[in-house]
Amino acid sequence: MIWGKPAFISIEPTNRCNLACTECPTGNNTSKRVKKDIEFQLFKKTISEIKRNTIYANIFFQGEPFLHPFLTE
Repeated sequence: MIWGKPAFISIEPTNRCNLACTECPTGNNTSKRVKKDIEFQLFKKTISEIKRNTIYANIFFQGEPFLHPFLTE
């Protein structure tokens, strides 16, 4: 059962990063996740589905979002 829609969401456009921060699993290469970008169509679909109910969208996590080739679109 779903009680409500998300007021806050975090989306990671990419888990790739061009820095080498020692405290970050992405930067220090201890992350076991395959490095890749979110598909642009999935990103657009997610934003269109949450835009009416979401107050805050955090568009990064452990990757550098500006490395995603379609982020500015």
